[in-house]
Amino acid sequence: MVITGKFMLAFGIFAAIVLQEIRAELTVSDEDAWPTKIAVPKLKVREVVQLGLADVSDDLPRITESNCDLECLTDEMNKIVDSNRLYELYSFETMHANGQVELTVVDVEKIERRGGDMERSNRSDRKTRKKRQIFGYDTRFEVSDSEYLGEPPFSVVVKLSTGCSGTLIGKRHVLTAAQCVHNGKAYVRAVKKLRVGIRKVVASDLRFEDAEDAQEFKWIKVSEVFIPQGWKKYGASKLNIEHNYAVLKLKEDYDGDSMDFGVAASTSLHPDRRVHFASYDNPETSELMYRYCPILDNNDDEMYHHCDAEEASVGAGVYIRLWDNKEHQWARKVIGVFNGHRWIDEGKHGYATDYNVAVVITPLKYAQICLWLQNDNIHCGDIQYSDI
Repeated sequence: MVITGKFMLAFGIFAAIVLQEIRAELTVSDEDAWPTKIAVPKLKVREVVQLGLADVSDDLPRITESNCDLECLTDEMNKIVDSNRLYELYSFETMHANGQVELTVVDVEKIERRGGDMERSNRSDRKTRKKRQIFGYDTRFEVSDSEYLGEPPFSVVVKLSTGCSGTLIGKRHVLTAAQCVHNGKAYVRAVKKLRVGIRKVVASDLRFEDAEDAQEFKWIKVSEVFIPQGWKKYGASKLNIEHNYAVLKLKEDYDGDSMDFGVAASTSLHPDRRVHFASYDNPETSELMYRYCPILDNNDDEMYHHCDAEEASVGAGVYIRLWDNKEHQWARKVIGVFNGHRWIDEGKHGYATDYNVAVVITPLKYAQICLWLQNDNIHCGDIQYSDI
């Protein structure tokens, strides 16, 4: 048998990959690995109340400022919430395609839950930011090659007809921001005809600019919209921003990729941890923009960063890449939802600091999203990504 140079090269590459995976498995620290098990509280449906036709409004939520600095935000969100009142936050509304809304009241297994209320400024003299949420040099870049567009994490990114972005987390479910469908007091009027656009992918050997129909989308109608009651707790004038997430159920299955969502261990989410997300930043075009950046600060419910974005980026799934000890490989999972830009009042310093913000998926939020997807909590007691 003659061993050629090409064979030796291929064997060498294969061996290097195997060695790299073995070395990774042996050297990855706990903070760089997905937790093997996280206890997730149970949500038990107590009753379902029919609320009638949805209230709609032309007003969009405006989440641009807070009179609480980062230290204050952390203190407030770390307050222990009375477990007997958790149902006020984790009960949820479902809006159906015919406009009918029902409230599902849930009981939450007794746990020690972090997260509280905070005072939000209504001052009109706060400096406002332009629509563009760019910090210094624009660090985004367009994903245009169909080889990448046809594979996760880019193939799971969708655009909403309301002008937001979202992420496929199942064949019929899209994770997005609550503000894309509800302003805290009423559903946005455009939700009545809500559709989700999934980008079509052509042959992998073509670039999108070389194909006539490559920039078209498959638009699927939405049959149900799920939002947490926590988002509505105070109404449009004072939003509970740590509950700015929602799930859309499609009218038909999408036979394509979806992305796992999960809960990262608290040791994995910290300043300097790199987060990623892709979104359709311009509702009028099909340009998919990708970016990554380090977390600058975070608490149990939110992370603050300077990833460049636009208003239409809101709703995009924020993901991180950690080692999966079960599958013995690096894995991406969505651990948050991009919420847009916010000014944080650094009162003790006498100025406001601007950040782009993402809501973090906590065990309770995971349990709620899991309930929306499965209609029960049977498989939500411990995180089993393959069950979703």
